[in-house]
Amino acid sequence: MYTNTDLTVYNYIKIGLVEFYKPFFVGRAFVDHVKQSNIRQSGLSTVDGVSVLIPYNTAFTNIYTGLSTEFTLDTNSKDFIVVGNHTTVVTGATSQEVSNNLKSFRVGKEIYMINNVDIKLNGSVNMWHYEVGCK
Repeated sequence: MYTNTDLTVYNYIKIGLVEFYKPFFVGRAFVDHVKQSNIRQSGLSTVDGVSVLIPYNTAFTNIYTGLSTEFTLDTNSKDFIVVGNHTTVVTGATSQEVSNNLKSFRVGKEIYMINNVDIKLNGSVNMWHYEVGCK
């Protein structure tokens, strides 16, 4: 499968009162910007999105331990993808502090929110991949 970038996936974790975003590095992926438009009676409306393709045999690397973990993706509304290799753990003592730290982290980065995840097991094993729809 052709790849054109590296990604970091941030999973939102909440355990009791503690909440944070845990980064996982994906060594290779393909990012494709999708432009779609719909014509409605009221006029033209556009829907822009991003399609991210990740090879099926890719393992995430846990930034905390440096160890590979089994690949998991969740469509949790707070999970997101950042283009590039990022090791920053977004955390805080309160929900407001986590929110403020997340806003600071996002500045100047190419970030996409995860909407849906499909596993595509078509063709040869080398072509299997995860298709992640993002906004």
